[in-house]
Amino acid sequence: MVSAPPLRRRKEDIAPLITHFLNTLNHAYLNRGRTLSDDALRILVKYDWPGNIRELQNVCERLQILSEGHEIMVNDLPEHIRNPQAETDLVDYDPQLTLHELEKKYILKALSHFGGNKTQAANNLGITIKTLYNKLHEYGEFDKFAVHTKPVR
Repeated sequence: MVSAPPLRRRKEDIAPLITHFLNTLNHAYLNRGRTLSDDALRILVKYDWPGNIRELQNVCERLQILSEGHEIMVNDLPEHIRNPQAETDLVDYDPQLTLHELEKKYILKALSHFGGNKTQAANNLGITIKTLYNKLHEYGEFDKFAVHTKPVR
């Protein structure tokens, strides 16, 4: 087994990896000459990448799909990368709330936030669209977010 130091200790590798991922991923055809602004690159290099190269690859794929314009800007970057110091403690522990209920509430809030757009919600949640559909079926909420309807509030 080959051991490599984490990406946070190899900052010089981040820019070439971004270039590689933007040009060779499955959705590279979406790139269409898109470049990365200097400010966005500085933020990506500064980020610690706790998910290592897989996280960087996923972010690059997300940027290819969701970014608009010819240049990927700071505002195109996910919030947790732009503001890594932001407090991520979403809720205090509630002994009355199960993990299943918390997950359901969070997924439904994400869908509401994105106006019922399941693709954007799944991408932002870091899950596949298939997983999102499975969760909606599990929660009995699938019909509420069906393609032919708007989200019920």
